[in-house]
Amino acid sequence: MFTKNNNMNEILNTEPVGRAAGNLFPTCFMARVPVEHRDHTMAQIEKEETMEWGAPFLADAFLECANLIKETAETKKFKYIPLWGENDDASASPLTAGCIRSIRPFVSPASPLSTVHFPVTSYIPMFCQNS
Repeated sequence: MFTKNNNMNEILNTEPVGRAAGNLFPTCFMARVPVEHRDHTMAQIEKEETMEWGAPFLADAFLECANLIKETAETKKFKYIPLWGENDDASASPLTAGCIRSIRPFVSPASPLSTVHFPVTSYIPMFCQNS
């Protein structure tokens, strides 16, 4: 478990945290910490760096995201969603057979989002890798 005694480089060099941190903690927030300060502890960074609006760097939120990613990976508490399935439709194109092209979230019919389809790439799990 990461604490305020860890430095940012140490956290970001731990896999899969470094690869997935930007999925939970905005990269524009991480960019607020200059490269030369990333060897400082998170407690120091919280005191030295500020957010755009003047608040101290969100070290607790960064640590919470990093710990969630690490715990999720270590305990295998994630699920892969297959993007391609079996399709017996002979008329389907071989390039698109069984391919999910969008996901429609459940929203109220009165919501403006009820007609929006999100690209499936925005739903690929953060730990998914090609074998």
